[in-house]
Amino acid sequence: MPTYRNDSTHTIRVCGFEYSGEIDIPPGEQRATPYYQHTSDLVKISDTPYYNPVMELHEVSSGERIVPINKDTEILRIQKVSGTTVSVYLQSEDNTPALVKSWDSTDPVIDVPMKGLATQAIVCFAGEGSVQIMEIKSRDDGVIPITQNA
Repeated sequence: MPTYRNDSTHTIRVCGFEYSGEIDIPPGEQRATPYYQHTSDLVKISDTPYYNPVMELHEVSSGERIVPINKDTEILRIQKVSGTTVSVYLQSEDNTPALVKSWDSTDPVIDVPMKGLATQAIVCFAGEGSVQIMEIKSRDDGVIPITQNA
């Protein structure tokens, strides 16, 4: 999400996030935009704020582990990294069938839509092993004003 300054004498409209429409940058003002711009009247003044959809990254290994899930997590991405058979449950081991049951090979990833539907994941290992659980947030929607020139 680079930041640009409009050095022209007219308002420049750039593409915003898909669901928030376009962003207007008035003359002399600065805005963070979701995409890099290629307009001659906009001057990139910073590469920040950086976009990073990862809210939390949990490295979980062996035994039974409880992983807290943030209420703002949009997607829970689970990837087996190494080792033994793994099962993953949401909220409780009583919540059957398991989200991931007897995962005994390294699969690419499993993405689970969350949006506040659970507050924890329970990871159960049959022996030595590890998984990575990534909490992914949705993109910010819209204009982030940085500064304004009078």
